[in-house]
Amino acid sequence: MHILKGGRKDFLDFLRNMTPQIIIFSLIVISGQRLDFSEVTGEGVAITFMFWIFVGIFFLAFWANTSLLIKSIAESKPEIAFEFKMLEKQFGGADLFKRKIYHVWEKDKWIFFEAVIVVFIVMFVFSMIILYGAKSGADFQALMKVGGQ
Repeated sequence: MHILKGGRKDFLDFLRNMTPQIIIFSLIVISGQRLDFSEVTGEGVAITFMFWIFVGIFFLAFWANTSLLIKSIAESKPEIAFEFKMLEKQFGGADLFKRKIYHVWEKDKWIFFEAVIVVFIVMFVFSMIILYGAKSGADFQALMKVGGQ
């Protein structure tokens, strides 16, 4: 497997980059605790804005981190990396994504399956980020309540 050979650094970078995502999700939990989505008032505009900014940053960070790892796996074969560069010049968006998946499947099914396994690992990691972020946010809020009394 690529992540156990030449991709070890990329895999460890992926795992290291989870910490900021947990912190960002903790901020989402903390800022979202006070929000009332049932009514819109001018009082909570700043907190609501901050909440949505953190949500956006969280998903962008998660996507960037995951896409770097999957790109590293796919480009571990020079012929796949070369073809990716050619595809990127011609296509974009969802069409580029579909063509890359098809190309990896055609060139090296083992790399394709490794990428699928990594995606499942990523989904598990995403779940852990959500859980740890929520717990950290709740713990911090509980600590603030105790400190404020």
